[in-house]
Amino acid sequence: MSDVASGLVDIIEPTAPVVVAATGMSGLMLAITLMVLLVIGLIVWWRKHRTCRARIKRLQVLRHTCQAAELVHHEMIGMLALELRRGLKLPRLRADELPEAFQAADVALWADFVLQLDELRYQSKKLPDKAQLNALFAQVETWLGRYCR
Repeated sequence: MSDVASGLVDIIEPTAPVVVAATGMSGLMLAITLMVLLVIGLIVWWRKHRTCRARIKRLQVLRHTCQAAELVHHEMIGMLALELRRGLKLPRLRADELPEAFQAADVALWADFVLQLDELRYQSKKLPDKAQLNALFAQVETWLGRYCR
């Protein structure tokens, strides 16, 4: 061997970077990121459904008030229409104005319901009976449960 080659034998190569520790941290970071996204999704879902649950709860209070005969039927039907309009975020209740994301199967039911509600709100002679009022409350609760925003 030559003298030039013999001097290069004692050079130590640099150590390899530690990759194992970084791999363990990336799994932890991925888990933390997924948990944060899950929490954000749950908060968004909860806020949306909180308002819908509040509307349905107000509807139940209105039903109990009506059953206790504290309201005149015309006032109660007006308040029922108001809660429905607010819950569905509609400027007014009309048979031809459908709430957002309305299903095709509910179009005919909606038109009949709005016409029945208008008929009960604006007539002055005939008061709705108890079965008809219960059916109205059940239908409004169904609409709010499906399409509340």
